[in-house]
Amino acid sequence: MDAVFLPWIGEFGVMLLRWVRYVHWYEATEKIVCCRRGFEVFFPSATAFLYDWPDLLEDRDRVGDGDTHNASVPLLAYGEELKKLYPRHIHVLPHHDRGKQCGLKAFSLVPAVVRGLSTDVVLGVRSRQYKPARNWSYWECLAKSLSSDGYSIGLVGQKGTSQDLVSATVRAWDWGDDPSANIELLSNCRLYIGTDSGASHLAAFCSAPSLVFQYDGDGIGHHVDKMQAINLSYFQFLHNVWDHPDVVAENARRFLTQHPRLSRSGSGR
Repeated sequence: MDAVFLPWIGEFGVMLLRWVRYVHWYEATEKIVCCRRGFEVFFPSATAFLYDWPDLLEDRDRVGDGDTHNASVPLLAYGEELKKLYPRHIHVLPHHDRGKQCGLKAFSLVPAVVRGLSTDVVLGVRSRQYKPARNWSYWECLAKSLSSDGYSIGLVGQKGTSQDLVSATVRAWDWGDDPSANIELLSNCRLYIGTDSGASHLAAFCSAPSLVFQYDGDGIGHHVDKMQAINLSYFQFLHNVWDHPDVVAENARRFLTQHPRLSRSGSGR
């Protein structure tokens, strides 16, 4: 059986949580995956990729699986064209429920390009139009505090949805919005710090030692539990620290002091 997987246009974290796992464990002789260029690293079992598909969502509308607003209409039309091109294939529409049968399984993410990127601490500096209250305002404060102790700071995320920090020495988006740069930084850092965001889901996939916290206005969601379940290194959820960057810094220093160089030998899957 052959399959075509239509484009995912929703949130990045939900894509990691559901869609990439579903595609990976879907049994098919040929897997043709619609994705953005550079995102091939998330679909290692794919046999071919399609890139020329419509994605009309603004960041503020990129919610869940993206099945909202009028952006889904051109995608459905694109899907009809694919059915003409691949009439003998199963055509699979993305949905956030996909992947539930895969449980909490993850698999190794390997950067397509190795650039030698590494820092002591990597920060997931979310800055999205969607629910801007979840954008943490203390990242620069935290970065300055840790860099003053001699720790190098790296940033992950996409340039258009991330906050830049003057204290950072490495930014994944300096190489374009390339997932490989993000994966390499997360795979080589001593500690990742982030909120409940797509970057934190990626950090969990890479088994980066992690401190994660979230906006106090959100109830503790099952997404955090799922990050912890697949992280084969170290994961700690910090409660009620949204307005306390000093407490986040204190926990980071404690971890870095206690784990000068945490073994990553268990991160293969």
